[in-house]
Amino acid sequence: MSLDANVRVRRSPSALWRRGAFGVVVLGPRGGLPLTLAGTGEPLWALLDEYRSLGDLAHLLSEAYGHDPCGVLVDLVPVIELMLARDVCERET
Repeated sequence: MSLDANVRVRRSPSALWRRGAFGVVVLGPRGGLPLTLAGTGEPLWALLDEYRSLGDLAHLLSEAYGHDPCGVLVDLVPVIELMLARDVCERET
């Protein structure tokens, strides 16, 4: 799967999730292993409430944490790939 800054994703409407002191735990619609999002994963999950490009996500997170958007994008891609593989988020078609 090839992701770039223009790919738009959102959380899957059929994903089950709960927020707690430990972060956000998400389970895809087909079950499997839950995914725990802690630290910056929590605001990422909040931002995935609507379709956003990876570039926009990187920009918003970089502003919140004072990091370079390009570096954030590099870190973001494998997380989004994992979330897509677990069906907890979806690509816009």
